[in-house]
Amino acid sequence: SHELRSKVLSLQLLLSILQNAGPIFKTNEMFINAIKQYLCVALSKNGVSSVPEVFELSLSIFLTLLSNFKTHLKMQIE
Repeated sequence: SHELRSKVLSLQLLLSILQNAGPIFKTNEMFINAIKQYLCVALSKNGVSSVPEVFELSLSIFLTLLSNFKTHLKMQIE
């Protein structure tokens, strides 16, 4: 479906942005707040998806957040 393709593309783009985030992104307050406010909620919904590609991308994004933004996301991770 068009909706599923859009979701997968969005997750792929987010993953690419997070994997390639430089020091400016990793310390930018607005970017970090957007991750906390929107991305963590979206990941919690997509992380239980029955669509394997959506689940795998969500897991990859979560692992990337752990590795790159762990200090900023302590509350969200717990």
